[in-house]
Amino acid sequence: MKRTKYIYKHIAAVATSLLLLLSLFPSCSEDDGGGVEVDETKLYTLTIALNTSTSYTPTTRADAPEWEDEADVYERKIDKCWVVLFDATTNACVASVNSDDFIQNGTEIDNAQEVIKETVELPEGYYTGYAFANLENLTNGQSIISLLEGNDLANITKAKLNTTVSLIDAKNFQLKDGKAIPMSSYETPITVKAQTENIARIVLFRMIGKVEITVTDQTGNDETKTLKSLAMGNFRKGPIHLLPYSEGNIDLNNITVADQDLLQPKFDLVPQSTQISPYKHEVPIPEVGDNITVEGQTYTFYAFETGTKSNTDATLSISVGINDRPVSEKPTEFSFMRRNDWLKIPVAITNIESVMRFKNMRMPIGGLPKEIIYGEGDGIQILVDAVNEVDPDYAGPVKIEIEVQSINTRITNPTILYTNTTATGSERSTAILVDNTDGLLIDAETGEPRDENYDFTVYPSPDAPDATNKAYFEVWTQELANESDATIQLTLIAEYGDTEPKSRIEIPYTIRIQNYKRTTDGGN
Repeated sequence: MKRTKYIYKHIAAVATSLLLLLSLFPSCSEDDGGGVEVDETKLYTLTIALNTSTSYTPTTRADAPEWEDEADVYERKIDKCWVVLFDATTNACVASVNSDDFIQNGTEIDNAQEVIKETVELPEGYYTGYAFANLENLTNGQSIISLLEGNDLANITKAKLNTTVSLIDAKNFQLKDGKAIPMSSYETPITVKAQTENIARIVLFRMIGKVEITVTDQTGNDETKTLKSLAMGNFRKGPIHLLPYSEGNIDLNNITVADQDLLQPKFDLVPQSTQISPYKHEVPIPEVGDNITVEGQTYTFYAFETGTKSNTDATLSISVGINDRPVSEKPTEFSFMRRNDWLKIPVAITNIESVMRFKNMRMPIGGLPKEIIYGEGDGIQILVDAVNEVDPDYAGPVKIEIEVQSINTRITNPTILYTNTTATGSERSTAILVDNTDGLLIDAETGEPRDENYDFTVYPSPDAPDATNKAYFEVWTQELANESDATIQLTLIAEYGDTEPKSRIEIPYTIRIQNYKRTTDGGN
Protein backbone atom coordinates (compact mmCIF):
# COMPACT_ATOMS: atom_id res chain seq x y z
CA MET A 1 0.00 0.00 0.00
CA LYS A 2 1.28 3.42 -0.85
CA ARG A 3 1.31 5.53 2.29
CA THR A 4 -0.88 8.56 2.76
CA LYS A 5 0.84 11.91 2.25
CA TYR A 6 0.14 14.97 4.42
CA ILE A 7 1.16 18.60 4.36
CA TYR A 8 0.55 21.04 7.21
CA LYS A 9 2.09 24.34 6.18
CA HIS A 10 0.36 26.33 8.90
CA ILE A 11 1.64 23.94 11.59
CA ALA A 12 5.22 24.19 10.31
CA ALA A 13 5.03 27.98 10.30
CA VAL A 14 3.89 28.13 13.93
CA ALA A 15 6.66 25.79 15.05
CA THR A 16 9.31 27.85 13.22
CA SER A 17 8.13 31.07 14.85
CA LEU A 18 8.27 29.54 18.31
CA LEU A 19 11.82 28.32 17.75
CA LEU A 20 12.90 31.83 16.73
CA LEU A 21 11.36 33.26 19.89
CA LEU A 22 13.15 30.67 22.02
CA SER A 23 16.53 31.83 20.73
CA LEU A 24 15.88 35.30 22.17
CA PHE A 25 15.49 34.10 25.77
CA PRO A 26 18.18 32.82 28.15
CA SER A 27 18.09 29.11 28.65
CA CYS A 28 16.51 27.71 31.76
CA SER A 29 17.32 24.47 33.41
CA GLU A 30 14.72 21.86 34.19
CA ASP A 31 15.37 22.57 37.88
CA ASP A 32 14.08 26.10 37.37
CA GLY A 33 10.86 24.63 36.11
CA GLY A 34 11.05 27.00 33.18
CA GLY A 35 11.30 26.63 29.46
CA VAL A 36 8.77 27.09 26.66
CA GLU A 37 7.22 23.82 25.57
CA VAL A 38 5.89 23.45 22.02
CA ASP A 39 2.69 21.39 22.10
CA GLU A 40 2.43 18.91 19.31
CA THR A 41 -0.61 19.50 17.15
CA LYS A 42 -3.13 16.83 17.98
CA LEU A 43 -4.27 14.65 15.12
CA TYR A 44 -7.56 12.78 14.96
CA THR A 45 -8.56 9.79 12.90
CA LEU A 46 -10.79 10.37 9.90
CA THR A 47 -12.29 7.31 8.20
CA ILE A 48 -12.78 7.78 4.48
CA ALA A 49 -15.60 5.54 3.26
CA LEU A 50 -16.18 5.38 -0.49
CA ASN A 51 -19.39 4.10 -2.00
CA THR A 52 -20.25 3.76 -5.69
CA SER A 53 -23.62 5.21 -6.56
CA THR A 54 -26.38 3.03 -7.90
CA SER A 55 -27.38 4.01 -11.42
CA TYR A 56 -29.80 6.88 -11.48
CA THR A 57 -33.21 5.52 -12.51
CA PRO A 58 -35.95 8.18 -12.29
CA THR A 59 -35.53 8.90 -16.01
CA THR A 60 -36.21 5.30 -16.99
CA ARG A 61 -39.36 4.36 -18.76
CA ALA A 62 -40.43 1.00 -17.37
CA ASP A 63 -40.00 -1.31 -14.45
CA ALA A 64 -37.18 -3.83 -14.69
CA PRO A 65 -35.68 -6.52 -12.45
CA GLU A 66 -33.50 -5.40 -9.58
CA TRP A 67 -29.75 -5.37 -9.97
CA GLU A 68 -28.36 -8.72 -10.94
CA ASP A 69 -25.41 -9.78 -8.83
CA GLU A 70 -23.05 -9.99 -11.79
CA ALA A 71 -23.89 -6.50 -13.04
CA ASP A 72 -23.79 -5.12 -9.51
CA VAL A 73 -20.29 -6.45 -8.95
CA TYR A 74 -19.00 -5.14 -12.27
CA GLU A 75 -20.52 -1.68 -12.00
CA ARG A 76 -19.18 -1.19 -8.47
CA LYS A 77 -15.73 -2.55 -9.30
CA ILE A 78 -12.81 -0.42 -8.11
CA ASP A 79 -9.34 -1.40 -9.30
CA LYS A 80 -7.68 1.62 -7.77
CA CYS A 81 -8.92 4.75 -6.06
CA TRP A 82 -7.63 8.16 -5.03
CA VAL A 83 -8.89 10.64 -2.44
CA VAL A 84 -7.64 14.21 -1.97
CA LEU A 85 -8.53 16.44 0.97
CA PHE A 86 -8.43 20.23 1.02
CA ASP A 87 -8.55 22.72 3.86
CA ALA A 88 -12.02 24.28 3.58
CA THR A 89 -10.73 27.76 4.42
CA THR A 90 -7.51 28.00 2.43
CA ASN A 91 -8.32 25.42 -0.29
CA ALA A 92 -4.80 24.05 0.23
CA CYS A 93 -4.40 20.31 -0.33
CA VAL A 94 -3.66 18.74 3.07
CA ALA A 95 -3.77 15.01 2.36
CA SER A 96 -3.73 12.55 -0.49
CA VAL A 97 -4.64 8.88 -0.25
CA ASN A 98 -4.12 6.38 -3.02
CA SER A 99 -4.02 2.67 -2.72
CA ASP A 100 -4.42 -0.59 -4.58
CA ASP A 101 -5.92 -2.32 -1.59
CA PHE A 102 -8.30 -0.21 0.39
CA ILE A 103 -10.31 -2.36 2.77
CA GLN A 104 -12.92 -3.95 0.53
CA ASN A 105 -16.48 -4.40 1.79
CA GLY A 106 -15.48 -2.97 5.14
CA THR A 107 -17.35 -3.39 8.37
CA GLU A 108 -20.68 -1.67 8.73
CA ILE A 109 -20.59 1.96 9.79
CA ASP A 110 -23.92 3.30 11.05
CA ASN A 111 -25.63 0.40 9.30
CA ALA A 112 -24.33 1.53 5.91
CA GLN A 113 -22.25 -1.05 4.09
CA GLU A 114 -19.34 0.85 2.62
CA VAL A 115 -17.47 -0.40 -0.40
CA ILE A 116 -13.94 0.67 0.57
CA LYS A 117 -12.41 2.60 3.44
CA GLU A 118 -9.13 4.06 4.66
CA THR A 119 -8.11 6.26 7.58
CA VAL A 120 -6.03 9.44 7.78
CA GLU A 121 -4.87 11.60 10.68
CA LEU A 122 -5.82 15.30 10.60
CA PRO A 123 -6.08 18.22 13.03
CA GLU A 124 -9.49 19.45 14.07
CA GLY A 125 -11.07 21.53 11.37
CA TYR A 126 -13.22 21.68 8.27
CA TYR A 127 -12.18 20.04 5.01
CA THR A 128 -13.49 19.09 1.60
CA GLY A 129 -12.71 15.93 -0.30
CA TYR A 130 -12.85 14.46 -3.80
CA ALA A 131 -12.62 10.80 -4.76
CA PHE A 132 -11.69 9.13 -8.04
CA ALA A 133 -11.57 5.53 -9.23
CA ASN A 134 -10.25 3.59 -12.21
CA LEU A 135 -8.63 6.63 -13.82
CA GLU A 136 -6.29 4.35 -15.73
CA ASN A 137 -9.20 3.73 -18.13
CA LEU A 138 -9.26 7.34 -19.26
CA THR A 139 -7.22 8.06 -22.37
CA ASN A 140 -5.42 10.86 -20.49
CA GLY A 141 -5.77 9.30 -17.06
CA GLN A 142 -2.06 8.94 -16.39
CA SER A 143 -1.53 12.69 -16.20
CA ILE A 144 -4.22 12.97 -13.52
CA ILE A 145 -2.83 9.96 -11.66
CA SER A 146 0.64 11.56 -11.70
CA LEU A 147 -0.84 14.73 -10.22
CA LEU A 148 -2.65 12.87 -7.43
CA GLU A 149 0.35 10.69 -6.62
CA GLY A 150 2.98 13.41 -6.89
CA ASN A 151 5.25 14.28 -3.97
CA ASP A 152 4.25 17.94 -3.86
CA LEU A 153 0.72 18.19 -2.47
CA ALA A 154 0.76 21.94 -3.02
CA ASN A 155 0.66 21.12 -6.73
CA ILE A 156 -2.81 19.58 -6.36
CA THR A 157 -5.37 22.35 -6.74
CA LYS A 158 -9.10 22.38 -7.29
CA ALA A 159 -8.56 24.23 -10.55
CA LYS A 160 -6.48 21.35 -11.90
CA LEU A 161 -9.30 18.92 -11.06
CA ASN A 162 -11.73 21.02 -13.09
CA THR A 163 -10.47 19.57 -16.35
CA THR A 164 -11.61 17.53 -19.33
CA VAL A 165 -10.96 13.86 -19.91
CA SER A 166 -11.82 11.20 -22.48
CA LEU A 167 -12.72 7.57 -21.92
CA ILE A 168 -11.21 4.65 -23.74
CA ASP A 169 -13.41 3.02 -26.38
CA ALA A 170 -16.92 2.18 -25.14
CA LYS A 171 -16.47 -1.42 -26.30
CA ASN A 172 -14.02 -1.91 -23.41
CA PHE A 173 -16.84 -1.47 -20.89
CA GLN A 174 -18.80 -4.70 -20.84
CA LEU A 175 -20.08 -7.16 -18.28
CA LYS A 176 -17.74 -9.96 -19.37
CA ASP A 177 -14.08 -9.09 -18.81
CA GLY A 178 -14.82 -5.37 -19.05
CA LYS A 179 -12.45 -2.63 -17.95
CA ALA A 180 -13.29 -1.02 -14.61
CA ILE A 181 -15.49 2.03 -15.17
CA PRO A 182 -13.88 5.41 -14.32
CA MET A 183 -15.66 7.27 -11.50
CA SER A 184 -15.48 10.62 -9.76
CA SER A 185 -17.25 12.47 -6.96
CA TYR A 186 -18.60 15.87 -6.09
CA GLU A 187 -16.80 18.03 -3.54
CA THR A 188 -17.81 16.59 -0.16
CA PRO A 189 -17.73 18.65 3.08
CA ILE A 190 -15.89 16.94 5.97
CA THR A 191 -15.59 17.84 9.65
CA VAL A 192 -12.88 16.51 11.98
CA LYS A 193 -13.47 16.90 15.73
CA ALA A 194 -12.01 15.57 18.95
CA GLN A 195 -13.79 12.87 20.93
CA THR A 196 -16.04 11.78 18.09
CA GLU A 197 -16.09 9.24 15.29
CA ASN A 198 -15.08 11.15 12.18
CA ILE A 199 -16.38 9.62 8.97
CA ALA A 200 -16.23 11.08 5.47
CA ARG A 201 -18.66 9.32 3.14
CA ILE A 202 -17.90 10.14 -0.48
CA VAL A 203 -20.16 8.88 -3.27
CA LEU A 204 -18.58 7.99 -6.61
CA PHE A 205 -20.48 8.38 -9.88
CA ARG A 206 -19.66 6.35 -12.98
CA MET A 207 -18.61 8.38 -16.03
CA ILE A 208 -20.68 6.28 -18.45
CA GLY A 209 -24.35 5.34 -18.71
CA LYS A 210 -26.13 2.03 -18.96
CA VAL A 211 -28.81 1.04 -21.49
CA GLU A 212 -31.18 -1.88 -21.07
CA ILE A 213 -33.46 -2.81 -23.99
CA THR A 214 -36.04 -5.55 -23.42
CA VAL A 215 -37.73 -7.02 -26.50
CA THR A 216 -40.95 -9.02 -26.03
CA ASP A 217 -43.35 -10.79 -28.37
CA GLN A 218 -46.86 -9.41 -27.85
CA THR A 219 -48.36 -10.55 -31.14
CA GLY A 220 -50.53 -13.14 -29.45
CA ASN A 221 -49.71 -15.89 -31.94
CA ASP A 222 -47.32 -18.84 -32.02
CA GLU A 223 -45.25 -17.72 -35.00
CA THR A 224 -41.55 -17.66 -34.15
CA LYS A 225 -40.21 -14.14 -33.79
CA THR A 226 -36.50 -13.80 -34.49
CA LEU A 227 -34.55 -10.67 -33.67
CA LYS A 228 -32.09 -10.11 -36.51
CA SER A 229 -30.64 -6.72 -35.54
CA LEU A 230 -30.78 -4.15 -32.73
CA ALA A 231 -29.02 -0.78 -32.53
CA MET A 232 -29.34 2.52 -30.68
CA GLY A 233 -27.90 5.97 -31.24
CA ASN A 234 -26.69 8.59 -31.58
CA PHE A 235 -24.36 8.62 -28.62
CA ARG A 236 -21.53 11.11 -28.28
CA LYS A 237 -17.84 10.27 -28.29
CA GLY A 238 -15.61 13.06 -27.07
CA PRO A 239 -14.14 14.89 -24.05
CA ILE A 240 -16.20 15.15 -20.87
CA HIS A 241 -15.72 16.68 -17.42
CA LEU A 242 -13.58 14.84 -14.89
CA LEU A 243 -15.97 15.93 -12.11
CA PRO A 244 -19.72 15.34 -12.23
CA TYR A 245 -21.65 18.37 -13.41
CA SER A 246 -24.47 20.17 -11.61
CA GLU A 247 -26.99 22.92 -12.26
CA GLY A 248 -27.51 25.29 -9.34
CA ASN A 249 -28.31 23.07 -6.38
CA ILE A 250 -29.29 20.15 -8.62
CA ASP A 251 -26.79 17.35 -9.08
CA LEU A 252 -26.74 13.64 -9.90
CA ASN A 253 -27.35 12.85 -6.26
CA ASN A 254 -30.65 14.65 -5.85
CA ILE A 255 -32.39 15.24 -9.18
CA THR A 256 -36.08 14.47 -9.51
CA VAL A 257 -38.22 13.74 -12.53
CA ALA A 258 -39.31 17.38 -12.52
CA ASP A 259 -35.80 18.76 -13.01
CA GLN A 260 -34.11 15.92 -14.87
CA ASP A 261 -34.00 17.89 -18.12
CA LEU A 262 -32.20 20.74 -16.37
CA LEU A 263 -29.22 18.48 -15.74
CA GLN A 264 -28.33 17.63 -19.30
CA PRO A 265 -24.67 16.87 -19.93
CA LYS A 266 -22.78 20.07 -20.64
CA PHE A 267 -19.42 20.06 -22.37
CA ASP A 268 -18.53 23.77 -22.22
CA LEU A 269 -14.90 22.98 -21.35
CA VAL A 270 -14.41 21.29 -24.72
CA PRO A 271 -12.37 23.43 -27.17
CA GLN A 272 -14.29 24.49 -30.27
CA SER A 273 -11.71 22.75 -32.44
CA THR A 274 -12.27 19.37 -30.78
CA GLN A 275 -13.78 16.77 -33.06
CA ILE A 276 -16.96 15.28 -31.55
CA SER A 277 -18.03 12.07 -33.26
CA PRO A 278 -21.52 10.60 -32.72
CA TYR A 279 -21.90 6.84 -32.95
CA LYS A 280 -24.63 4.20 -32.99
CA HIS A 281 -24.24 1.18 -30.76
CA GLU A 282 -24.83 -2.10 -32.59
CA VAL A 283 -25.93 -4.85 -30.19
CA PRO A 284 -24.19 -8.16 -31.08
CA ILE A 285 -26.82 -10.61 -32.35
CA PRO A 286 -26.03 -14.20 -33.48
CA GLU A 287 -26.10 -14.68 -37.25
CA VAL A 288 -29.16 -16.92 -36.95
CA GLY A 289 -30.86 -14.34 -34.72
CA ASP A 290 -32.38 -14.56 -31.24
CA ASN A 291 -35.81 -16.04 -30.68
CA ILE A 292 -38.07 -13.57 -28.85
CA THR A 293 -40.77 -14.81 -26.48
CA VAL A 294 -43.60 -13.29 -24.47
CA GLU A 295 -41.25 -13.15 -21.47
CA GLY A 296 -38.75 -11.23 -23.57
CA GLN A 297 -35.00 -10.98 -24.09
CA THR A 298 -32.95 -8.21 -22.45
CA TYR A 299 -29.88 -6.62 -24.02
CA THR A 300 -27.60 -4.41 -21.91
CA PHE A 301 -24.67 -2.24 -22.92
CA TYR A 302 -22.71 0.79 -21.67
CA ALA A 303 -22.45 4.03 -23.63
CA PHE A 304 -21.03 7.53 -23.32
CA GLU A 305 -23.14 10.41 -22.10
CA THR A 306 -24.66 12.53 -24.82
CA GLY A 307 -26.83 15.58 -25.32
CA THR A 308 -29.50 17.02 -27.58
CA LYS A 309 -26.99 18.78 -29.80
CA SER A 310 -25.36 15.42 -30.49
CA ASN A 311 -28.52 14.33 -32.35
CA THR A 312 -30.03 16.21 -35.24
CA ASP A 313 -33.53 15.08 -34.29
CA ALA A 314 -32.94 15.66 -30.55
CA THR A 315 -33.63 12.05 -29.65
CA LEU A 316 -31.95 8.71 -29.18
CA SER A 317 -33.48 6.26 -31.62
CA ILE A 318 -33.66 2.47 -31.80
CA SER A 319 -33.60 0.31 -34.93
CA VAL A 320 -35.04 -3.20 -34.72
CA GLY A 321 -34.99 -5.97 -37.31
CA ILE A 322 -37.54 -8.80 -36.82
CA ASN A 323 -37.92 -11.85 -39.10
CA ASP A 324 -38.24 -10.67 -42.68
CA ARG A 325 -39.82 -7.33 -41.75
CA PRO A 326 -37.95 -4.23 -42.88
CA VAL A 327 -35.70 -2.78 -40.16
CA SER A 328 -37.82 -0.44 -38.04
CA GLU A 329 -36.31 2.87 -36.91
CA LYS A 330 -38.17 4.32 -33.90
CA PRO A 331 -37.50 7.41 -31.78
CA THR A 332 -37.41 7.08 -28.00
CA GLU A 333 -38.42 9.81 -25.59
CA PHE A 334 -34.79 10.13 -24.51
CA SER A 335 -33.02 13.12 -25.98
CA PHE A 336 -29.81 12.62 -23.99
CA MET A 337 -28.11 10.27 -21.56
CA ARG A 338 -26.10 11.41 -18.55
CA ARG A 339 -23.20 9.63 -16.88
CA ASN A 340 -24.50 7.15 -14.31
CA ASP A 341 -27.95 7.02 -15.99
CA TRP A 342 -29.76 3.73 -16.51
CA LEU A 343 -32.11 3.88 -19.50
CA LYS A 344 -34.64 1.05 -19.53
CA ILE A 345 -36.43 0.76 -22.85
CA PRO A 346 -39.12 -1.88 -23.43
CA VAL A 347 -39.80 -2.82 -27.06
CA ALA A 348 -42.93 -4.82 -27.91
CA ILE A 349 -43.34 -6.71 -31.19
CA THR A 350 -47.04 -6.52 -32.02
CA ASN A 351 -49.41 -6.72 -34.96
CA ILE A 352 -51.24 -3.58 -33.92
CA GLU A 353 -50.77 0.15 -33.86
CA SER A 354 -51.78 1.87 -30.60
CA VAL A 355 -52.96 5.48 -30.44
CA MET A 356 -53.18 7.19 -27.03
CA ARG A 357 -55.11 10.45 -26.74
CA PHE A 358 -55.26 12.92 -23.83
CA LYS A 359 -58.38 15.07 -23.59
CA ASN A 360 -58.36 17.80 -20.96
CA MET A 361 -61.26 20.02 -19.92
CA ARG A 362 -59.37 22.94 -21.48
CA MET A 363 -58.15 21.74 -24.82
CA PRO A 364 -55.08 23.16 -26.57
CA ILE A 365 -55.52 25.78 -29.29
CA GLY A 366 -57.47 24.19 -32.11
CA GLY A 367 -59.24 21.81 -29.77
CA LEU A 368 -57.24 18.77 -30.80
CA PRO A 369 -56.15 16.19 -28.19
CA LYS A 370 -52.54 15.24 -27.80
CA GLU A 371 -51.82 11.93 -29.51
CA ILE A 372 -49.01 9.45 -29.00
CA ILE A 373 -48.72 6.68 -31.58
CA TYR A 374 -46.99 3.38 -30.80
CA GLY A 375 -46.00 0.88 -33.49
CA GLU A 376 -46.92 3.14 -36.37
CA GLY A 377 -46.95 1.20 -39.63
CA ASP A 378 -45.10 -1.93 -38.47
CA GLY A 379 -46.36 -2.83 -34.98
CA ILE A 380 -42.98 -2.46 -33.26
CA GLN A 381 -43.78 -0.38 -30.18
CA ILE A 382 -41.18 1.51 -28.14
CA LEU A 383 -42.97 1.64 -24.79
CA VAL A 384 -41.48 4.80 -23.32
CA ASP A 385 -43.55 7.04 -21.05
CA ALA A 386 -46.67 8.64 -22.43
CA VAL A 387 -46.33 12.15 -20.93
CA ASN A 388 -49.24 14.58 -20.72
CA GLU A 389 -48.58 18.10 -19.47
CA VAL A 390 -51.33 20.13 -17.82
CA ASP A 391 -51.17 23.81 -16.98
CA PRO A 392 -49.95 24.53 -13.43
CA ASP A 393 -53.32 26.15 -12.62
CA TYR A 394 -55.35 23.40 -14.24
CA ALA A 395 -57.82 21.49 -12.06
CA GLY A 396 -60.22 19.01 -13.52
CA PRO A 397 -60.55 15.82 -15.56
CA VAL A 398 -57.95 14.35 -17.87
CA LYS A 399 -59.55 11.79 -20.14
CA ILE A 400 -57.18 9.15 -21.51
CA GLU A 401 -58.25 7.10 -24.51
CA ILE A 402 -56.36 4.31 -26.25
CA GLU A 403 -57.25 2.73 -29.57
CA VAL A 404 -55.81 -0.41 -31.18
CA GLN A 405 -55.73 -0.82 -34.92
CA SER A 406 -54.66 -3.87 -36.89
CA ILE A 407 -51.70 -3.36 -39.20
CA ASN A 408 -52.29 -6.59 -41.13
CA THR A 409 -54.88 -9.32 -41.56
CA ARG A 410 -53.44 -11.48 -38.77
CA ILE A 411 -55.49 -9.63 -36.19
CA THR A 412 -59.19 -9.31 -36.84
CA ASN A 413 -61.83 -7.69 -34.69
CA PRO A 414 -59.59 -6.66 -31.75
CA THR A 415 -61.72 -6.35 -28.62
CA ILE A 416 -60.35 -4.63 -25.53
CA LEU A 417 -61.23 -6.34 -22.25
CA TYR A 418 -62.60 -3.55 -20.10
CA THR A 419 -62.69 -3.63 -16.31
CA ASN A 420 -66.30 -4.80 -16.29
CA THR A 421 -66.17 -7.08 -19.33
CA THR A 422 -67.04 -10.76 -19.16
CA ALA A 423 -64.74 -12.67 -21.48
CA THR A 424 -62.53 -15.73 -21.69
CA GLY A 425 -60.21 -15.89 -18.71
CA SER A 426 -60.14 -13.58 -15.71
CA GLU A 427 -57.67 -10.88 -16.71
CA ARG A 428 -58.90 -7.40 -17.57
CA SER A 429 -57.31 -4.16 -18.70
CA THR A 430 -56.18 -2.15 -15.68
CA ALA A 431 -54.99 1.40 -15.00
CA ILE A 432 -53.22 1.49 -11.63
CA LEU A 433 -51.83 4.59 -9.93
CA VAL A 434 -48.26 3.65 -9.01
CA ASP A 435 -46.94 7.07 -7.93
CA ASN A 436 -48.89 10.04 -6.60
CA THR A 437 -46.33 11.28 -4.07
CA ASP A 438 -47.09 14.94 -4.78
CA GLY A 439 -50.86 14.46 -4.59
CA LEU A 440 -51.46 15.75 -8.13
CA LEU A 441 -54.32 13.31 -8.81
CA ILE A 442 -57.37 13.53 -6.57
CA ASP A 443 -60.75 11.92 -5.93
CA ALA A 444 -63.18 14.17 -7.81
CA GLU A 445 -65.83 13.83 -5.10
CA THR A 446 -63.76 14.31 -1.93
CA GLY A 447 -60.91 16.41 -3.31
CA GLU A 448 -58.44 14.21 -1.42
CA PRO A 449 -55.31 12.84 -3.14
CA ARG A 450 -55.73 9.37 -4.60
CA ASP A 451 -53.90 6.62 -2.75
CA GLU A 452 -51.22 4.77 -4.66
CA ASN A 453 -52.33 1.40 -6.08
CA TYR A 454 -55.75 2.91 -6.84
CA ASP A 455 -57.28 1.02 -9.79
CA PHE A 456 -59.10 3.30 -12.23
CA THR A 457 -62.02 1.73 -14.10
CA VAL A 458 -61.34 1.15 -17.81
CA TYR A 459 -64.51 1.76 -19.89
CA PRO A 460 -65.46 1.77 -23.56
CA SER A 461 -64.80 5.18 -25.09
CA PRO A 462 -67.76 7.53 -24.41
CA ASP A 463 -67.18 9.08 -27.85
CA ALA A 464 -67.58 5.71 -29.58
CA PRO A 465 -69.26 3.27 -27.12
CA ASP A 466 -69.76 0.63 -29.80
CA ALA A 467 -66.10 0.61 -30.89
CA THR A 468 -64.66 -2.42 -29.08
CA ASN A 469 -61.11 -1.42 -30.06
CA LYS A 470 -61.20 1.79 -27.97
CA ALA A 471 -60.78 2.10 -24.18
CA TYR A 472 -60.97 5.03 -21.82
CA PHE A 473 -60.39 6.04 -18.21
CA GLU A 474 -60.41 9.36 -16.40
CA VAL A 475 -58.27 11.04 -13.74
CA TRP A 476 -58.68 14.37 -11.93
CA THR A 477 -55.87 16.82 -11.24
CA GLN A 478 -55.67 19.60 -8.67
CA GLU A 479 -53.80 22.92 -8.69
CA LEU A 480 -50.48 22.75 -6.86
CA ALA A 481 -47.92 25.49 -6.27
CA ASN A 482 -45.03 23.07 -6.76
CA GLU A 483 -43.96 21.07 -9.79
CA SER A 484 -45.54 17.65 -9.48
CA ASP A 485 -46.35 14.50 -11.41
CA ALA A 486 -48.16 11.20 -11.07
CA THR A 487 -47.56 7.86 -12.80
CA ILE A 488 -50.14 5.34 -13.97
CA GLN A 489 -49.42 1.85 -15.25
CA LEU A 490 -51.95 0.93 -17.95
CA THR A 491 -52.04 -2.73 -18.93
CA LEU A 492 -54.05 -3.10 -22.12
CA ILE A 493 -55.48 -6.58 -22.75
CA ALA A 494 -57.36 -7.40 -25.93
CA GLU A 495 -58.70 -10.51 -27.62
CA TYR A 496 -58.95 -11.09 -31.34
CA GLY A 497 -59.70 -13.75 -33.95
CA ASP A 498 -62.66 -15.95 -34.76
CA THR A 499 -61.56 -19.14 -33.01
CA GLU A 500 -62.30 -20.23 -29.44
CA PRO A 501 -60.54 -19.53 -27.25
CA LYS A 502 -59.57 -16.25 -28.86
CA SER A 503 -55.97 -15.12 -29.11
CA ARG A 504 -54.90 -12.47 -26.60
CA ILE A 505 -52.41 -9.62 -26.51
CA GLU A 506 -51.23 -7.77 -23.40
CA ILE A 507 -49.24 -4.54 -23.62
CA PRO A 508 -48.11 -2.34 -20.68
CA TYR A 509 -47.99 1.45 -21.03
CA THR A 510 -46.52 3.88 -18.50
CA ILE A 511 -48.41 7.19 -18.35
CA ARG A 512 -47.17 10.28 -16.53
CA ILE A 513 -49.33 13.33 -15.81
CA GLN A 514 -47.32 16.41 -14.85
CA ASN A 515 -47.95 20.12 -14.29
CA TYR A 516 -44.70 21.43 -15.77
CA LYS A 517 -43.14 21.65 -19.18
CA ARG A 518 -40.37 19.39 -20.36
CA THR A 519 -37.52 21.05 -22.20
CA THR A 520 -34.78 19.70 -24.42
CA ASP A 521 -32.54 22.77 -24.51
CA GLY A 522 -29.06 22.49 -23.06
CA GLY A 523 -25.52 23.28 -23.97
CA ASN A 524 -23.02 20.63 -24.93
